Amino acid sequence: MPPLYTVKLVEVSFEVGNKIGGIHTVLASKSRLMVSLFEPYLAVGYYDPRKSPREFVEEEPPETLAPAIDAVKALGAEVHYGSWLVPGRPKAVLINPGGLFERTNEIKYYYWDWYRIDSLRSDDWFNVPAVWSYAAGAFLQHLLSTDPDAVSLFHEWLSGGALLYLRKHAPSVPTVFHTHATVLGRVLANSGYDLYSLIDSRSENPDELAYRHVVEAKHLMEKAAAQNAHVFTTVSDVTARESGYVLGRDPDYVLPNGLDMQLVPPMEELSVLHVENEKKINEFVLGYFSPYCNIDVDNTLYFFFSGRYDIHVKGIDVLIDALALLNDSLKRNQSSRNLVFFFFVAREGYRVNPEVLENLSTFRAIADYINSYVPSLRDRLIKAVASGESPDKHVFDESFTYDIRRLIITLKQRSGGCAPLSTHAVPPDDFVVRRLREVGLNNAPDDPVKVIYYPAYLSPGDGLLGLSYFGMLTGTHLGVFPSYYEPWGYTPLETAAWGVPAITTDVSGFGQFILREYGELARRSAISVLPRRGIPDAEFARYLADALYWVLTMPRHERLERKIEAKYMAKKADWNAIIHSYVTAAECALRRARSP
Repeated sequence: MPPLYTVKLVEVSFEVGNKIGGIHTVLASKSRLMVSLFEPYLAVGYYDPRKSPREFVEEEPPETLAPAIDAVKALGAEVHYGSWLVPGRPKAVLINPGGLFERTNEIKYYYWDWYRIDSLRSDDWFNVPAVWSYAAGAFLQHLLSTDPDAVSLFHEWLSGGALLYLRKHAPSVPTVFHTHATVLGRVLANSGYDLYSLIDSRSENPDELAYRHVVEAKHLMEKAAAQNAHVFTTVSDVTARESGYVLGRDPDYVLPNGLDMQLVPPMEELSVLHVENEKKINEFVLGYFSPYCNIDVDNTLYFFFSGRYDIHVKGIDVLIDALALLNDSLKRNQSSRNLVFFFFVAREGYRVNPEVLENLSTFRAIADYINSYVPSLRDRLIKAVASGESPDKHVFDESFTYDIRRLIITLKQRSGGCAPLSTHAVPPDDFVVRRLREVGLNNAPDDPVKVIYYPAYLSPGDGLLGLSYFGMLTGTHLGVFPSYYEPWGYTPLETAAWGVPAITTDVSGFGQFILREYGELARRSAISVLPRRGIPDAEFARYLADALYWVLTMPRHERLERKIEAKYMAKKADWNAIIHSYVTAAECALRRARSP
């Protein structure tokens, strides 16, 4: 399909061809539609020789890019041109500063001289993006300064230096600065501040707070980019209010994040995947817990959390407290329903717990032995029935019975103990396991709520659960994301889009988006938006425990209806429905750049 608009767009992000976090998801999920909307569309990113080759195919650059590429190479940087291996296969230019790093202090001085960005105390977390964005700015200057229909869109403070370079050396080029979260907002949320009261009261100077928390370089880069761009945008109403206070400029537009729903399987396929992957989770759970206690997987639901190890920001602290309350409530009410809750929080350097591996190995040996016995059992039963004999005489032979008893003894040698809280060996200072023990969630045999902390990236070949992230997701029954600070929130959106109900909060961007679309109905829908703004943690933990109890005790037919409803609600964030907001921002930047 030919592009719908004649606007040319260059999209700049440190995460093009360089996956780090959520911005990569934003860019990759909308790339197919960006290629179809803009003529031409070019992505500019950072080249990491360790990661970029996995998602980038280098090609010979067209002649039209030669002057800009030569200008960047003259600075001492490397330039790579090719196709980014995401939907739509957009063309991309990836820059590695290379020899330009030798001029780091000189480049930092320029940003101070031009925009008063104080980076005296900065480290490589600032220096590397600053030098890269300087090179990216030089590339854009030589590429776009004579093109009246080209707009540059910059994501986050990491590419802010490129925007500021362009505003200094080619001020007529239209620019859009798009922030996904403010540096200072994230730091304050992690530092115990009542962020939302601070935003409302504006009782402290943001620049002073940035210096106090030693993030002044990033903050001032972000602030300068927001204030100097032709158009300033952000991802949600939540972040719009935050940006007005922290960056001193209210966004011109809110450009919500989305998913390309055409790339998500239909509900019929997701239903099949649920049956297949729930069975795999059942077998993992049996192997994990049965050495210690009996667990009825037919009467057990699987809920999960996935996200960064940001204890308060992601709501891990209140989630653990809510699970403890739920455990007590289920015991008190003598509920027959069980819950296994997974915490998927990847950590570096954790080794798999040998005890878990031993238990799984024993369980899988039993399962393999039974599977190998089934064909001969089938043959004997058929022959018995054909002969008119009672089949119960032919079910198990003596050797099978002996072997199974021996294997059961091996499997149950830890019976009566508490199953490990984590699949991996966890250091004593890890908050998740420490807090689980503090609130009495020990995976005791009589605990209806059991927990598996999984501090590693999911992989079909990991020897544990043996599923990809989306494979795991489709086999579960609820995703729980009780964030305190979440400028957007892709995990609940992805969860719902894949037909699994989700819980989020009214201080997340996605939660606000759902509330705006569905109103108060969203408080108890397939995407439940719980109130968290201005609510003490202990009170919110009770709200969350009640919400978990509600889903856990819900009749099966209602859970099935919620799965369909979740997918339907997620379609409101389909990129196909909201992508045109990017066109609106680009066209506004064009008008402002052309006006006197």
